[in-house]
Amino acid sequence: MGKVLLRRQDVQTALMYLQHAEKMDPGDFATHTLLSQAFHRIGREDDAKRESALASKIHSDNQMVLGAGK
Repeated sequence: MGKVLLRRQDVQTALMYLQHAEKMDPGDFATHTLLSQAFHRIGREDDAKRESALASKIHSDNQMVLGAGK
């Protein structure tokens, strides 16, 4: 839902959904990526950078896990 709301430019409502999604699954790469985009759109650059860093860490961690299975 947050992704759809971002596409519709309803950033505040998207943030509400995305923050709830993050609480439900704090390790979800897509949620942190979307949160970063939403924060960037409303000028909250520190929050956007924090979420982007979290998304990068999750992505990196996932790649390590996937690589460990080889």
